Amino acid sequence: MKIFFGLILVIGCTYSGYFLSQKYTRRKDYYSNFYRFNKQVLNEVSFGKKSIISILSEKKEKNEFYDLLEYSLNKKKVLLPEKIFNEDDATLLNEYCSILGSGDSLSQKRYLSGIDDRVERILKECTETEKRYKNLYVKMGFFIGLMIFIIII
Repeated sequence: MKIFFGLILVIGCTYSGYFLSQKYTRRKDYYSNFYRFNKQVLNEVSFGKKSIISILSEKKEKNEFYDLLEYSLNKKKVLLPEKIFNEDDATLLNEYCSILGSGDSLSQKRYLSGIDDRVERILKECTETEKRYKNLYVKMGFFIGLMIFIIII
């Protein structure tokens, strides 16, 4: 019975480590979607001339970034979850949405190119952070569960 309980505890601790590491994955996914959307808007401003709303309606996948973008485009201030994002992330999205679609195409291209570099830099940082900490959280959860298992036996 102790062994069964100990194994359940190890699995539970490993899963909790995985669950805690999801904040890094969510942040990376958010900025990955932000980067792709910005590239698409930059292409549309340069060549296609589609509206932002039509670009968003074409997206079949719904995820956290697109939901927050739609919310922010409706002139509402976005508050991102504090455990995952910091205040600069919310400021960047709110600034992005307030400037998006206001002005001529030349100024939009310059702004979107500048944001593109900034988001790409943040995305690289998020990817490195996820690689570093995701495995660490899962391994720490496993080892904590293993230590408790050893103490129980």
